[in-house]
Amino acid sequence: MNAYELVTARIISKLEEGTIPWKKNWVSEEPQNFISKRSYRGINRLLTSIMGYSSKYWLTFLQARDLGLSVKSGMIATPIVFYTNYTTKKTDEKEPDDEDSEELPEKQPKKFPVLKYYSLFNLEQTDFDFSTLPVDNKNTIINNCDDILTNWKDCPAIVTKGHRAFYSVTTDCIHIPALSQFNSSPEYYATLFHEAIHSTGHKNRLNRKELQSISQFGDSLYSQEELIAEIGSSFLCDTAHIAQEVLDNQASYIANWLQSLRNDTSFVIKAANKAQKAVDFILNTHIENNE
Repeated sequence: MNAYELVTARIISKLEEGTIPWKKNWVSEEPQNFISKRSYRGINRLLTSIMGYSSKYWLTFLQARDLGLSVKSGMIATPIVFYTNYTTKKTDEKEPDDEDSEELPEKQPKKFPVLKYYSLFNLEQTDFDFSTLPVDNKNTIINNCDDILTNWKDCPAIVTKGHRAFYSVTTDCIHIPALSQFNSSPEYYATLFHEAIHSTGHKNRLNRKELQSISQFGDSLYSQEELIAEIGSSFLCDTAHIAQEVLDNQASYIANWLQSLRNDTSFVIKAANKAQKAVDFILNTHIENNE
């Protein structure tokens, strides 16, 4: 497999996993080499970013060894690409059997770029002690928000790492970047609530068809499920008294998915009702005949 095929295969694999940043209120730090602190650019930035590690630092196996670090067992390297110049050899254009022909000058060597690749490991794939790195704590915990999920007895596991926010039906697990990576604390909790609403559609909870029957990204059921999750998130933000800080973002996101449903405004009512059921399930406030 050449460098082009390797890069293409890696990107297609991640796209098939749904690794697409359609909604992002957090900052993904620019990936850098841990030794040189030089940033990876272009396709290499994409190749490292889509791997989902929290650490922005990368290094080669030899760089890790030189620092006294060991790559953990079973870790798979990430390929990045670079261009190198290939130089052709000099050639004589004179025909060897033509003694009477005029001697031609040697054909000068030519240079052209060739794409190659080498492998990197994220710092998280080594035994590096992360407690030695400074931590950015610009955002703070909002107790009203934390309490909502802490008090939810059926809350799925929440993993705070990587550069993606998503709910995995297969593992019944919420993944979200660290609080410090978000533009603000309210945006962190709005995103966390969004994924929590998704999780209520699990077959062992509300068994919501919009979540269970999704066949591909962007189809009608996907759009409907996104509306339910975002409306539900807005309800939880209101409950936690942070609605005003995230209102514009949520309104814009809801409008975007409505457009994908060809502005079927009737579904907003259905989505709001299903969002309310999800919120009631989380808050354990099942009320009959909700209006």
